[in-house]
Amino acid sequence: MYSLSCAKARIERQKIEAQVTLPQIVRYRKALSKQLQRFSPLLSELGGSRAVSSVRFSPVAENDDSNSQYIIAANWSGQLKSFSLPYLNPLREYRGHESMPNGVSWLPSVPSISESEVNFISGGMDGEILFWNLNSETAIHRV
Repeated sequence: MYSLSCAKARIERQKIEAQVTLPQIVRYRKALSKQLQRFSPLLSELGGSRAVSSVRFSPVAENDDSNSQYIIAANWSGQLKSFSLPYLNPLREYRGHESMPNGVSWLPSVPSISESEVNFISGGMDGEILFWNLNSETAIHRV
């Protein structure tokens, strides 16, 4: 039943999309292209001296309408950086990977100020998984 209702919704959406003419699509894409040309990738400039490989927003408490408080960015130099939101104020730099960290993930709980609690995890091309606390520049644990 679930699959059938999804298929029905998809077909209805496709019927509406099929009525859009090619000139309308071209106008929309040109307008979008103009907007994207003015876009500045700010985090790439702040995220490190090399390319940013992964970015993750911190979790938000359940039943909370507020936004994430932090963001973690990993870059190809092996470094991770944390920023406070919404203004991307730099908080801390984290070093521990020998090579590029290619994945970062927050634990599902909202980051706390505890010095011993694991807040996020990173995995790198060096084959190591590092466990981090938001307030410590070195990893709490490595696997």
